[in-house]
Amino acid sequence: MNEAVENGGGGVAPLRVAWVTINFPLPSETFAAVDLRSLLASGCMMTVHAMRAPHRDAARLSSERGTAAVRVTYKSWGGLAGLRWAARHPCGAVGLLGRVLAWGWKDPRHLVVGLVAMPRAMAIMEEIEGIRPQVVHLFWGHYPSLVGYLVSRRLPGTVLTMFLGAYDLSRAYPGSSWLSRRVKQVFTHARANLPDLQAMGVPGDRVRVVYRGLDPELLARPPVGDRRRGRILLAARLVPGKGVDDAITALSLLRRSLPVAHLVVLGDGPERGRLHAHAHALGLADGVEFAGHIPQQRLFAEMSCAEAFVLLSHKDGERLPNAVKEAMAVGTVPVVADSPGMSELITHGVDGMIVPPRDPGAAAAALLAVLSDPDRRGEMATAAQATVRGRFSAAVAMREYVEVWRRASAAD
Repeated sequence: MNEAVENGGGGVAPLRVAWVTINFPLPSETFAAVDLRSLLASGCMMTVHAMRAPHRDAARLSSERGTAAVRVTYKSWGGLAGLRWAARHPCGAVGLLGRVLAWGWKDPRHLVVGLVAMPRAMAIMEEIEGIRPQVVHLFWGHYPSLVGYLVSRRLPGTVLTMFLGAYDLSRAYPGSSWLSRRVKQVFTHARANLPDLQAMGVPGDRVRVVYRGLDPELLARPPVGDRRRGRILLAARLVPGKGVDDAITALSLLRRSLPVAHLVVLGDGPERGRLHAHAHALGLADGVEFAGHIPQQRLFAEMSCAEAFVLLSHKDGERLPNAVKEAMAVGTVPVVADSPGMSELITHGVDGMIVPPRDPGAAAAALLAVLSDPDRRGEMATAAQATVRGRFSAAVAMREYVEVWRRASAAD
């Protein structure tokens, strides 16, 4: 376990927090490492408990993202720890099975995943009982709800909280709703989520909106590198729904008025071959560069060299993407497709541009407006930095979490 870090309150004892997630670290979840580092800096002693086996690049990602000293436990394929816990606590195991059946009987997918996840949930419970944290927090609130159920039943004095975000809402796991009525606090990362949470049956008086923030070091760092004329950056997984094909089409339209415009695509995924062919079919062999997945530090440098950032995702569940915030933090003007909550991040025409989804023509027009007027682009870049630095800091966000945990712990 990492060493205790005293909170800034001078002598305040560190909180012991068990973090339950699906997996950690993951290439697509840089924000999780940022949150974790901010919690360490806020005076928390963290352990992470993953529902799955480690990602093949877990060691490298932990080292790159500054979380290598944090103890992380993973699923083992033998499942012996879970079976051991069930043998010692048969009533607890039977109760969990009942919950899995109740939450999954209407949806075979939920039932199968719940049954498969049961041994790991019980193993995590054994780990939590061994370290006796003051706080158990579910970083994702769908299938980790199995662990939450066990904690709520067996450790009533433990502060139990959960996060419910876009991915949890799209999963709509019944266990999320059940548990939300029994935890101390439900966190979510956009006001746009509130109607969906209400529809799920999550009590409104238990929900707290805390915007997911960026690394304070990034927010304090001046942009590096020179802006390259006409350079547009896109950073996303190359999967259906991310709108990368629309961005390429938008570039082909933009170059009719601004031939110098070119697009750098950062990220990888199963759509790469198709997207490469799409660019060639539009005559953009020299206008689109597929740079693949790159380390986070290089990503910020690449963003600092671009004049605009584009993300035209129409993916179900897209909510205030961190990549957009990162681009804004280094003064790169975002042009993004509208999605739930986007207006909570961007004021159209002030610190970025919001266009209709699946509309490459509108995206091209917005990019032209940004790139053809250097003075306006500079004003928008300054406003974008001010927006993110003022409202989207991970240090501030995680301090809100810690305040909730400390108050709840003191009340118990």
